[in-house]
Amino acid sequence: MKSRWLSLSGLAAVVLAFVGLSFMGDTPSLDTASSEIVEHWTEAANGSLASVFLVLAVPLLILFGSVLLRSRGEAAGMDVWAFLAGTGMAIAAVGFLIAGGLAAATADAVNASLDDVVVSLHAFGMRSHLVWWGGLGLMAIGGGGMAIGRPGFRGLFGWFGVVVGIVAFTPDPSGMIGAIGSVLFIAVTSVLLARSE
Repeated sequence: MKSRWLSLSGLAAVVLAFVGLSFMGDTPSLDTASSEIVEHWTEAANGSLASVFLVLAVPLLILFGSVLLRSRGEAAGMDVWAFLAGTGMAIAAVGFLIAGGLAAATADAVNASLDDVVVSLHAFGMRSHLVWWGGLGLMAIGGGGMAIGRPGFRGLFGWFGVVVGIVAFTPDPSGMIGAIGSVLFIAVTSVLLARSE
């Protein structure tokens, strides 16, 4: 029973990340005027704090899932794929910690009326997604590789994980598609692992 709930940590991480990021609203792009960036963060100040708490819970759930996934892979003799999946999830966890920390720092800068700092932190935050995108992509490659060769849907879905994981490392807009596909892979894999318990 405990391992079944642990298996669902991946799905829980996806849900919390989605809800947390939704509190941030429509985040301005890097070429947006500084005044509009400051205005966005001022309006989203309360939501950004809620987002920080939710996003900072994501790394813990990701690490729980990575322990289970890696142990499953190693038990099946798939050490390389398991290493890739575990490493990818660890990188993703660090990426979410960075994103949450930057959001908290930006909210503090807004409260202190440090507009230039707000704009600079916003720029860092907009680029920090590359860390967890890469982590999710690597996890999808490793997790997908572990499933390749299995019969039926799981084998086909393994190929899906490898493909979207590779695409996540390409430039936007395809990189974003790959990252979204990697998130979908994690959510579905989490459910499949729970059902197999």
